[in-house]
Amino acid sequence: MNIHPFEKAGLGKAPFFYKGHSEKAISCPDGTVKPAGTCAYCGTAIRYQMHIASSDKNNFVVGCDCVQKLNIDFFFLRIIEINTI
Repeated sequence: MNIHPFEKAGLGKAPFFYKGHSEKAISCPDGTVKPAGTCAYCGTAIRYQMHIASSDKNNFVVGCDCVQKLNIDFFFLRIIEINTI
């Protein structure tokens, strides 16, 4: 039996559901923008947070690369990318 990568990481029980997305960033004095969020799966700094809920009601955020582990098709992810730019 295959265990979902998020379940293996202790983020809750599968299945997992995409709940929406948000941007979390810090504007620096030099004019640059830095990510202010952290991916719950891999620990990478993220600017665009994908909100995920597990079937046992655990809510967390992951980056766009890690959300692909949900097996959401590429077309849907592209819509998310376009709407966050």
